[in-house]
Amino acid sequence: MIHKILQLFGVTIGTVVYTTTVLTVIAVIIIYYFIYLQTSKTYYRQATQKNES
Repeated sequence: MIHKILQLFGVTIGTVVYTTTVLTVIAVIIIYYFIYLQTSKTYYRQATQKNES
């Protein structure tokens, strides 16, 4: 499917596109994970402070 879309746009270097796609997905997952860690810590702190009050 991706190969046909690439052919439609005239991209013939498939391995470069596939590698770039995989690296981009991995980067987004890593960034999302770190943002999740920060927000979950903040949420946990706020939730425990409300329960203690």
